[in-house]
Amino acid sequence: AGGTRQRVANAVEYANSRVTVDCRSRTGGGYVLSVDDDGPGLPESERAALEIDRETQLEHATGLGLWKLRWAVDTLEGSLAVSTDDGTTVSVTVPDLG
Repeated sequence: AGGTRQRVANAVEYANSRVTVDCRSRTGGGYVLSVDDDGPGLPESERAALEIDRETQLEHATGLGLWKLRWAVDTLEGSLAVSTDDGTTVSVTVPDLG
């Protein structure tokens, strides 16, 4: 929850004028949560840190928000996708835990 809250807060802070939060159930179970903004986009160093399984001294995120989100999603056996077309979209897919 903390990583999601941080992602939404970042979207609001860095957006030019638009932030969209969407949560949908998936056919076959699970959920997709997407946070989309029209800001300057996620820096390459932040995206690279999310795409590798670990952070190093040379490749790491500047904050803990996205790292915590990735850790939580991995723990739930979900997936995390980042797109930087016209801003940033972070989509989290998690299985139905019920």
